[in-house]
Amino acid sequence: MNWTKNIIIICMVLLGFNIQAQPIQVRMPDTTATIGDFIDIPIYVDNSVTGLNVFSYQFKIYFNSARLNFISTDVSGTMSQTWGTPTTNAVGNYLYIANAGGSALAGTGKLLYMRFQCITSGASYLNFDGGTSNNYFNEGSPEMSFDNGYITIYALPTIMVSPNSGLLAIGEQLQFNVSGGTAPYTWDVTNPSVANINASGLLTATSHGLTKVSCLDDNGIYDETDNYIEIRAMQLTIPDTSEWQGGTIAIPIYTTSLTGLNILSGEIGITFNGNILTSTGYDIKGTLLEAYSYIDFNNTVPGVIDFAFAGTTSLTGSGVLLYLLFDISSINTGGTWLSFNEALFNESLLAKTDNGYFTMITYSPIYITPNTWTMMAGESKQFVASGGVPPYNWSTTDPVVATIDGAGILTAHQSGVIQVIVTDNVGTIKYSGNVTVYDCYVTLPHVNASLGSQYDMPVLISAFPAGQTVYGIQGSISCEAPELEILDIITTGTLTAGWTFAKNIVGNTITFAGAGTVPITTSGAMFKVRFQLTPDLTDGENAWVNINDIVLNEGFPVPTLQNGSITGYGGIILNLTANLQGPFNGTDMNTDLNPWLIPNNQPYNTSPWSYGGSESFGAVPNGDVVDWVLVELRETAGGAATAIPATMIAQQAALILKNGNIVGTDGISNLVFGVTVFDNLYAIVWHRNHIGIMSSVPLVIGGGIYSYDFTTSLGQAYLNGQTSLGGGEYGMYAGDADGSGEVHQDDIDNVWTPAAGKNGYYQGDMDMNSDVNNQDKNNVWLPNVGESSDVPD
Repeated sequence: MNWTKNIIIICMVLLGFNIQAQPIQVRMPDTTATIGDFIDIPIYVDNSVTGLNVFSYQFKIYFNSARLNFISTDVSGTMSQTWGTPTTNAVGNYLYIANAGGSALAGTGKLLYMRFQCITSGASYLNFDGGTSNNYFNEGSPEMSFDNGYITIYALPTIMVSPNSGLLAIGEQLQFNVSGGTAPYTWDVTNPSVANINASGLLTATSHGLTKVSCLDDNGIYDETDNYIEIRAMQLTIPDTSEWQGGTIAIPIYTTSLTGLNILSGEIGITFNGNILTSTGYDIKGTLLEAYSYIDFNNTVPGVIDFAFAGTTSLTGSGVLLYLLFDISSINTGGTWLSFNEALFNESLLAKTDNGYFTMITYSPIYITPNTWTMMAGESKQFVASGGVPPYNWSTTDPVVATIDGAGILTAHQSGVIQVIVTDNVGTIKYSGNVTVYDCYVTLPHVNASLGSQYDMPVLISAFPAGQTVYGIQGSISCEAPELEILDIITTGTLTAGWTFAKNIVGNTITFAGAGTVPITTSGAMFKVRFQLTPDLTDGENAWVNINDIVLNEGFPVPTLQNGSITGYGGIILNLTANLQGPFNGTDMNTDLNPWLIPNNQPYNTSPWSYGGSESFGAVPNGDVVDWVLVELRETAGGAATAIPATMIAQQAALILKNGNIVGTDGISNLVFGVTVFDNLYAIVWHRNHIGIMSSVPLVIGGGIYSYDFTTSLGQAYLNGQTSLGGGEYGMYAGDADGSGEVHQDDIDNVWTPAAGKNGYYQGDMDMNSDVNNQDKNNVWLPNVGESSDVPD
């Protein structure tokens, strides 16, 4: 064995291995303590130092001086006992330790003890600060390695009694609890003449006076309430009550037993909300005070009652001391506390008090929906009442402006601001917010126009109340510059033809004033503003046009204003004409949906059309508009049969007039499409409850405009896909209520039936007179059953 060991050592030397001992680990352990403890923390030497000639050491120890206070060192029973007490110096969070001896240290174990006092709860690291720079044996050899320590300091064990105070009347009980400590607990009171407390901490008040409550745990830890438990001789209580608005109520004041207390007098004060209750007096009949002749009752201050009583016979027993009488407000609603501000008996005995709450019972409030609204003269709006006690009576604050019927349908007559009034069956009244009525719209359209062209934008007025006329107009209009340039006011072909206008153009604004002897009495284009589309307006760019102000006559009728815009396109212009069978009357088409039922936004954004265009108007531009249509263009090098959906190059929602003309949202202009055509161009007209048609031949351009008239012959529609309307007129088949391209049973089952009996803008209204009824089914749909679209698909 010795031979093997010697061989290993020789090999290690030859190979350059260092056979010196590894670093000596010094260590401080983790530990715990409690505030106030004195604790000895050892520094351990974990590796043997025998034979390493250790004659001295030095340490720099970090500790948290907010948690620990250094006391001393001790070497009794340690490896360095023979060296004597080390030199120490504690500065802030650092402890410097040094020692030396005449004999070398040997073995492992505790090198020394550091004594600290724990001064606050928390924790502290115990670190060999600076590593081998500040902590070493001899002059650094053998080298040290370090294992730092950590001490956790706990707070002193305590118990806590709760609640810390209390107010009771004789006979009442209060449960006390204790947290912390070790069970079992011993409970006690400091004044057993006024209360006692059982083993579970339940205190019972036996006499008026003061006491504290204490508790002792099994380890002798003690706590006592900081404040007194006050016990009063009696308790006064006002119960919670409720009663109907506008009525009366007697509210009792209850007392616990007064027997044996020799009560001969008392003073009581109570406050409450005088907007809810009004004190009218008191009643002592059948109460403890019934036999007392002296009662001084003061209720002159709203919301305050003060009363005093006195007698020669002591009060005994418990129950109602007296009743307080009140009137309940018929105007205000809500509730109120009735709170004691004084309760004193025999001039020295305070009573414990328990306040009460009064709740006014009111009928359910009435709600009006909508609460506010804006509408046009001639329009109707359904208002709905809820709450209260039905049935309701409806009225308005100004029937000249608007009236409302028994079903809550408000009809506007002329401009003004009113409120809707609802009165329920018990007389509760509710006013809505403001309902603002305008006489008419004055609007500018959102239109397309050819780049570089001049465009006459109509200033449109909607229908206004019968009997009103317009004989004068003044205002101003601005546009986006430099994209648009204002040139002039045009009256030719408008409602102001023959009027005299004064105008002034400054920059991008035209100010105008016009008057005439022939007044405006109907809806339409009042006049036009001529714009030049400048080279700054690029293809597809939108330029705004705004009405700054418009005054009609001297301020009446009152309009609401809506702005418009011009979008420039470098494409084609389309002049298109078609008829709808449903509203056709033998000469032209009826306009029964105009003006209130035609929607302001194009209706083809749903299936099956799913068109995403934003065409809209502020008000129907004139009285000739029948409805919205959707125009589609297809381009193909072949014949009509090849104009399939894949050849579509553009779509646009437009308005169809009663004479069949299909125009833009200004109600006047031909359609402008931002496309370029190289091959054969076909036009398709779709409608929400008519079968679509396509031109049978390519459109021909003339004078820069593509024109096509479907109304002149059956063959104008591809494959004769329309019907004769009589009198040499032709038009689109009605009855395709679901837009499927076929007149079939689903139109009735899925569209007509759910809307039957309704009035409005419905696809089931196939004759387009605003009513969904049997005439739509029998006179329009039934004769066309089986007809289907010939538009290539």
